[in-house]
Amino acid sequence: MTRLFRSAVVVALLLCVSASARAQSNEINLVTANLIRGPINELIQSFEAKTNTKVKAAYSPGGVAMQKVVRGDAFDLAILNGPFTDLLASGNAVNGSATTVASVLMGVVVKKGTPIPDISTPEAARRMLREAKSLTYPDPSGGGAAGVVMEAALKKIGMYDELKTKIVLAPGGSSVAVVSRGEAEVGFIFLSEINDPDVVVVGALPVEVCPATDMVGFLSAKATNAADAKALLDYFTSPEAAAVFAAHHLQPAKH
Repeated sequence: MTRLFRSAVVVALLLCVSASARAQSNEINLVTANLIRGPINELIQSFEAKTNTKVKAAYSPGGVAMQKVVRGDAFDLAILNGPFTDLLASGNAVNGSATTVASVLMGVVVKKGTPIPDISTPEAARRMLREAKSLTYPDPSGGGAAGVVMEAALKKIGMYDELKTKIVLAPGGSSVAVVSRGEAEVGFIFLSEINDPDVVVVGALPVEVCPATDMVGFLSAKATNAADAKALLDYFTSPEAAAVFAAHHLQPAKH
């Protein structure tokens, strides 16, 4: 009986190990940026329901997400914003797998009840930047994509040196909160990240002032679940996904 019992225990353990291995192989590790958390969470739920495949998503500021992939942290699929030079040089992504899933524009917010600036043209937007008493965007040193993109845009159009003394760098992604508290007159954050009833969304900066930021998917060169990761990336470019991205104020990619 003892021998039979031991045999039964061994068989049960082997079955558990096998089931665990199958579960792991059916899981997709996704690394991505906070700025698309809303639509990605929604799409993950739909994908899991359709495929019975589990998606484990790790969100962080855009620059931090990029660092994870570049240094070789485990992932099956990454959705990131550029630049991608270090990522491509790392060899951690499948060459040729880059697929744009959506893009997002830089939003402009002011505190509710204050005058609404004109940003309807590149010239008007530049005038708004000059005339505003104070400006705020996320601190680029924290890795937040909006801060990195906004500061780079100001430097590219030659206005950063002129404006830097009135820029309030917001910790994390809290530039909207800085505006809602009245600590800065005009705030900048991606349209997909604005969710505060105490501010008014003026609109998006013209792309001539701040270009759209592309969110691009990359398959891992060391994926443990490459087939399902590719299926998820394909799903992110589907018409169903396009509708979800649009509802969250992103521009779906055209394929």
